[in-house]
Amino acid sequence: MLNFDKSNVERSQRVIKNRRNKMESNTVILKHTLMLMMVAGCWQPLSWISSFKNILYNAYVLLLMLLLYAFAISQIMAIIVNTANPEEFTGVLYMMMAVFVGIFKISSMWISRKNIANIVNTLTERPFLPMIDDEVKIHRTFEKLIRNNTLFCFVLVESTCVVIALTSFLTNFRTGDLTYKVWLPFNYSSSTLFPLVFTHQMISMAICALINLACDCFICGLLMHICCQIEILECRFNKSRTWTDLRDCSLQMIDRIFEVDWSESNNRFRKAYLMIMNRATIPIEFTSAYLFSMNLESFVSVLRLSYSAYTLLQRF
Repeated sequence: MLNFDKSNVERSQRVIKNRRNKMESNTVILKHTLMLMMVAGCWQPLSWISSFKNILYNAYVLLLMLLLYAFAISQIMAIIVNTANPEEFTGVLYMMMAVFVGIFKISSMWISRKNIANIVNTLTERPFLPMIDDEVKIHRTFEKLIRNNTLFCFVLVESTCVVIALTSFLTNFRTGDLTYKVWLPFNYSSSTLFPLVFTHQMISMAICALINLACDCFICGLLMHICCQIEILECRFNKSRTWTDLRDCSLQMIDRIFEVDWSESNNRFRKAYLMIMNRATIPIEFTSAYLFSMNLESFVSVLRLSYSAYTLLQRF
């Protein structure tokens, strides 16, 4: 009878282990976001280990960078050489800053690609991997939210790019004017060069929008996964709740630990609870230049400042 019970226990342990291994192999995070980053040239899939695929993708990224740099340099020269009034200056400066932000983001992603890969891999391994049905449900809920946000932003941004391209083709292209004011060291008004320069501007605009979109969705997805991990941890405390703000979510962790029957736990778990409580006294926040907190209040302040600056420029 004892041998029978022991065999049942061993069989149950094997089933649980196989189930966990299956969950680990099937867990995919940020699928659509990483796919968007791959198209934008910011992320090379980890499965592409062959040298041919590496060379091909590096050549693709190099082509994107050359297109953006050529567009940015032509706009810099337009500001220096070819701006006649403040309205032209602000128009060229607006697009030039967007291009430079895109160049900075794609460069930062490639410089930090190993760290990014480590973060993505860590979220698919234990102890961050969801183990039971409730944790899997939490993980799928957040993944669905990230997917919907990514797809919505993609449709919104790229449809805007399509509208800009069509409008420019029906207006500027027919009159022989470029959509964005640039300076080039050759006469592009000929019937051969003008379509090439016009197409280069539209492609560069779409690439810039795609890079900014992909990087923003990736950062947003990581923030959502931090909330997901905190909620999974609370689920392991048998107190699962839903939070929408990362800072509040981290601060409420102390209360969730107090609600756990930790007095019945052994010393190992008590020490773990104590470490978590000590860390939870400091809220999880993202800062810019180690000075400004990246939260809803700061975002609203930036919007107000931007609107005030825009209103001031309009008066001039």
